Formats: sequence, structure tokens, C-alpha cells
Amino acid sequence: MSNTILEEVEMAGFHLNPWLKTLILSNNVEVVRDAIAVVEKNRRWGIVRNGEGLLVQAIRNQWKPHISA
Repeated sequence: MSNTILEEVEMAGFHLNPWLKTLILSNNVEVVRDAIAVVEKNRRWGIVRNGEGLLVQAIRNQWKPHISA
């Protein structure tokens, strides 16, 4: 399962360094998926300068994407 979530993160366009891999693997898969969704939504709005940095914040703070109808 751990390789799967790392692959998901890479496929979402993030560059994985050893520190980020450790952070991802030390968190619940759903937390990481939610964080990816938050960053992707912000990317669509064009307000992301540092995707990896935002991903780290989203994982650490367990941000959830807003559900829009």
C-alpha cells in the first residue's frame, strides 16, 4: 500500500524527496489523498506557487477539500 500512495503523489505531479516520502508514509492514506485534492483544487484556481510546500501543510494540518455541488 505504501508504494501505491507514493505513486499517487507522483502521478499528481509532486516531486518526492526522502523527507516528503517519510511524511507521506507516516500519515494515513486518506489524509494524504485529501491533501492532494486540496492542492489540486488550488492549482485549478492558479494560486499555488509551491505545490510540495502546500502539500506538506495540507498533510500536517489534515486539510480536507471543500465539497462543491
